[in-house]
Amino acid sequence: MAAINVVKRNFFRDSLQLMRLSEEAKKLPGVDDAVVAMGTETNKRLLQDLRLLGPEGKAAGDGDLILAVRVTAGSNGKDAVERIQKMVISPPLAPEGLRAVTFHSVGSALEHLRDANLAVVSVPGSQAFEPSMELLKRGINVHLFSDHVPRKQEAKLKEFANSKGLLVLGPGAGTSIINGIGRGFANAVRRGGVGIVASAGTGIQEASILLDKIGLGVSHALGVGGSDVSEEIGGLMMKDCLGLLESDKSTKAIMIIAKTPTNRVMEEVMEYVKRRTRKPIVVCFLGLDAPSVSDKRIRYSKTLHSAVWNACVVLGAKSRRELKRRYRRASKSCRLRQGSSRPASVRGRSTLAASTAAAPWHMKPFSCSESSSVRLSAILPSRADTA
Repeated sequence: MAAINVVKRNFFRDSLQLMRLSEEAKKLPGVDDAVVAMGTETNKRLLQDLRLLGPEGKAAGDGDLILAVRVTAGSNGKDAVERIQKMVISPPLAPEGLRAVTFHSVGSALEHLRDANLAVVSVPGSQAFEPSMELLKRGINVHLFSDHVPRKQEAKLKEFANSKGLLVLGPGAGTSIINGIGRGFANAVRRGGVGIVASAGTGIQEASILLDKIGLGVSHALGVGGSDVSEEIGGLMMKDCLGLLESDKSTKAIMIIAKTPTNRVMEEVMEYVKRRTRKPIVVCFLGLDAPSVSDKRIRYSKTLHSAVWNACVVLGAKSRRELKRRYRRASKSCRLRQGSSRPASVRGRSTLAASTAAAPWHMKPFSCSESSSVRLSAILPSRADTA
């Protein structure tokens, strides 16, 4: 049966909400396949590949929401679409035992959440600057989930945050783990001694899963956004995050993951590492040759798997035989089982296809209900610190 498309004009939902809505829509009676996605060109190409794109969807703009449904033979497509539309406009359910509260301004939210020190911003990229800057001015660290934030605005946000001792994780920060609490697409992994700073969220996902399986675990994983290592930004937040992990007592070694940083930024990050850190460092600059490093505490890796191997080495594996056994077990457990497949994800983000074939999709992800009510404090500056 042909796909049914309904377009809701100027209606934004972030990727996490849309993925959950899509999964719930697929469970409805009579639905063969369904995707709820923003009308970006990337998403429309993916819908086309899934044979879910109709004329209405083709005409959708970036700020429009597409409800794409294909029903089974004999099913009523109208009923399915109406139920999905109700799901889209319904407010998210609160975790069990908690009350859902909606705030209509940054000020009212902070008045209610007086000890908050981190906010997740997930709005269209063209509208992300003002709420993010307001939060920073109020002493709140920002996890900027939004994509497509203009580079000049990103630079202004990060320069201001740097001047106030705050963090801007992102834009496009799909994954972070702070004090064991995951944001975005983080997986639930054990706490441990390895801190990660990365400009690639999928790099955090892959490395954190391997570190979990090998028994080391993660202290914190901070995603700074892919453009942080661009010429315009200069690795500003990557260096600030390195400073935080250097001073964090629970972090015994630091892993740096970056996807094709510019040579200048790579050199500046390595200079910061040599001058401002003392902990063991594992560096993985995907797509670049190894920088010249004379410091024996700094190890360079070409792939994420070798980075995890080096983390085991610097943290003192009992023996090389034990290291190999644990590493092989971790690598094997993270590969897709025969006949399995990755879940469909209608999103516009890039991936780390050049790094490894392993995929951690069978691991348990954090849900919003597990993490939303927990204060993320120890490693992040508080409002009192930045006042």
